[in-house]
Amino acid sequence: MRRVLRLAPLLAALLPLALLWVGALGLREAVLAAAALEGLLALASGGVVLLGFRRMRRKGRGRREAAEKALSAVMPSAAARLVVAEQIVLWCLLRRALGGREPESGEFPYHRRSSLRVLVPLVLLLSPAELGAAHLLVHLLSPWPSLGWALLALEVYALLWLAGLCASLSLLPHRLEGDGIRLRYGAHAEVFVPYAEIREVLLHPARPAGKTSLLFPAEGLAFSREEGEISIPVGGRTDLSLRLRSPASARGLLRARGPAGCVRFAADEPERLAAELGAAAGFLSSL
Repeated sequence: MRRVLRLAPLLAALLPLALLWVGALGLREAVLAAAALEGLLALASGGVVLLGFRRMRRKGRGRREAAEKALSAVMPSAAARLVVAEQIVLWCLLRRALGGREPESGEFPYHRRSSLRVLVPLVLLLSPAELGAAHLLVHLLSPWPSLGWALLALEVYALLWLAGLCASLSLLPHRLEGDGIRLRYGAHAEVFVPYAEIREVLLHPARPAGKTSLLFPAEGLAFSREEGEISIPVGGRTDLSLRLRSPASARGLLRARGPAGCVRFAADEPERLAAELGAAAGFLSSL
């Protein structure tokens, strides 16, 4: 079924072309037929995605995972991850423009020492001059005037992604849920660990070996197969470690990372998070 749905857009485009080639349809009729087929396909795919999303949610999957699973029925898994991440990034950008939101009970921020808080405003401040200069050079040197506008659109889109990622760091904090803790690095990484799988919580500040520098401290999702660890450092270090009873995997931007028996992550209030996590999981944290 998945293979049919993924091939359907190609077939919907080729069928009118084939009919046009053999003379069964004129150009206008072929264009209208292609548009009608693509529209019907979009409606069918939307129905499949919606049903799949509801089914995943009934099984207890998180919204992001449910959306990715549902979309993977009509497109490759990596593309589904990118589509979902894009929607999250744009939602966070819009939410930040509207004033953000107040933190809720059970949420724990991790963004305060992120280098993106300095880097992104600097890039946004310098980008108008850079974009203007690049557009002017392309307009003067390129024989294709539309190339400059295409590059400008791509650069603006990249800036929106960067600003949205920075906004997502504060709008998507770590969260204690009913049956586990959801750890995040904005819209780009997420790992859910059930309380029942946590063997020990350690307050253990650490810096990822060989993955950080003074100017560009390590941030985001990292996985070490040799050490059996998933790391989500911010500002070049992590603050807590979870020792697990069974390995867990993290959801990255394009693919899953893991499995690993230890998850290291950053938090702005590690002591409070460790205490509340220990209480929720039913044991005392190792401070």
